Amino acid sequence: MIRPESKPGIEVRGAESDVELRAANDLMAKTQLPNYWDSLGWLESAGKVWAGVDRRHTRVALMDGKMVGALRLLPLLLRIGRARLNAVGVGWVSTAATHRNRGVCNALMCDALDYAEMHRCPFSLLYGVPGLYHRYGYTTMLPEYSVVVKSSAVSKNSAAWFLIRPVTKDDIPALMQIHNAHEARASCSIVRTAAHYRGQFVSSAPKTPYWCDWDSAKAILDTSGALAAYFMPQKASDELHIKELGVTGRLSCEALLHAAMTMARDADLGSVRFHVPPYHPFAWYLQEVDSVHEARHFGNREGMVALTELSVCLKAMLPEWSHRLEQNGLESCQAECTLVVGKESFRVVLDDSGLSVNKGPGRNRLVLSEQEFLRLLVGYSHVEDILARKAPRMRGNDYKFALALFPKRKPFIWPIDHF
Repeated sequence: MIRPESKPGIEVRGAESDVELRAANDLMAKTQLPNYWDSLGWLESAGKVWAGVDRRHTRVALMDGKMVGALRLLPLLLRIGRARLNAVGVGWVSTAATHRNRGVCNALMCDALDYAEMHRCPFSLLYGVPGLYHRYGYTTMLPEYSVVVKSSAVSKNSAAWFLIRPVTKDDIPALMQIHNAHEARASCSIVRTAAHYRGQFVSSAPKTPYWCDWDSAKAILDTSGALAAYFMPQKASDELHIKELGVTGRLSCEALLHAAMTMARDADLGSVRFHVPPYHPFAWYLQEVDSVHEARHFGNREGMVALTELSVCLKAMLPEWSHRLEQNGLESCQAECTLVVGKESFRVVLDDSGLSVNKGPGRNRLVLSEQEFLRLLVGYSHVEDILARKAPRMRGNDYKFALALFPKRKPFIWPIDHF
C-alpha cells in the first residue's frame, strides 16, 4: 500500500516518562468524547491495564520538542475460525487544536502501520471517523449487531427457577469457558485471555456502550449453583442495553431473557437491546420471541481493518483452511488458487503433500486489492460474487476449493472489547 508522504519536522515515538504519558492522555481526552472525564477515565484506568500494553504503546508526535498529537496502540489477537492472527488496535488518534492540518495525524498513522509491520502483525484495526482512514488502506468490515425485544413481549412468570448474583473475579475461568464455547463461528472477534479479564475487572472505565463494566454484570446460576449464564446491563434513557452476555444452553437463554426483561420493567424501560451477533445461540433463541434483529453496516468509517503483512496472514490461516477443506470433503483433492494481492502473488495449493502457501505465480489467478482480499478473508464479502467477477473461468475442484477457503461469515467484535 502506498501511504501519504509524511511532512518533515514531526517526530513520532513512544511516551518516555509518566509525565509525558499523562500529557498525552490529557491531549487525547480533550479531542475525543464530549465528556473529558469519561475519556480520561478510560485512558488512565482501562487503557493501561489492557493485556500487553505498556507506556511505549502511547505514541506521541512532537514538533520542535512540543507534543502536538498522540494515539494509543493495543496488541490484539483475532480469531477467524481456528486461525489466530496478531493485530494492532489503533485508538484515540488526536491532534492538538493548534496544529490541525499540518501532517500530525498522517505522521501518527504512518508510525502505527510501521509498528504493525515491524512486529509482523497481519492486521491493523481501528474505529474510524468518516472519510479519513481509507487513505491508509483501512476498509470497513465490522458491522454492529443487536436484537431488540420489547419489555412487554415476555411473560413475567417465565424462567422463575434461576438464582442471580453479581459477577466476581472468581468467575473469570467460567466466563472464559462460556465465551469461548460460542466463538468458533466468529470472525475477527478478540481472543480473551485470563489477563484480559483481570485487566477489565480492576479498571474503572466509565459506563459507556463500548467499555466493560463488570461491577454491574450479573451471574445466573443453575440449581446446582454453577454459572449457567451472565450478562452486563447498562441503562439508557429509553432502553436497557445488554452489551455482553454468555449462555450454556436453552434453559440459560430463557433465564437470561427473563432476568433482562425484569430489570427493564423495574426501571420502567420499554425495551431491551441485546448486543449479540447472529452466530450466537442466544440470537438464535431470540428468533422464537417477538424481536427485531438489526445489522448496522457502515460506509468508510467505524470498524475498519488494514492489511499489513500478507505472507504472515496467509500462513496463519492454514489451520482454519485445513479444517474447512476437511469439513467439505476436499482434503484429498488436487486444487490451486493464486492470490494476487496488491503487488504480491501467493499460490495456495492442495496436493498429495497437503495444503501449502508459497510465494510466486500460479494457476487460477484471483487479482484483488488489499481491501477486497480482507473483506473476502474475514467473510464480509460473498466469495461467489468475487469469483464471478474476478475469476469467471474457475471450475471444478478449484472452484470448490476457493469456496471452502472463503466462507461467508459474520465479522464482529463484542462491545466491551472495543478500544
